[in-house]
Amino acid sequence: MSRELRMSVTLDRILKFEASLAVARTGIPDDVDPILWEAQIAGMESMLESLRREYEELPPAQP
Repeated sequence: MSRELRMSVTLDRILKFEASLAVARTGIPDDVDPILWEAQIAGMESMLESLRREYEELPPAQP
């Protein structure tokens, strides 16, 4: 996969995770245990951080 494509795919995933987290943080659904909801949010935050690191660590463009 080319660097540009990897950057594009990773950035798209970052944006989707950010949007999902924003929605998730608006409140806990009535049918979900608050502890489980917080664990889910923590997992999403961890994945988002991993994606951000992956994006930052992509090799530089070749001249």
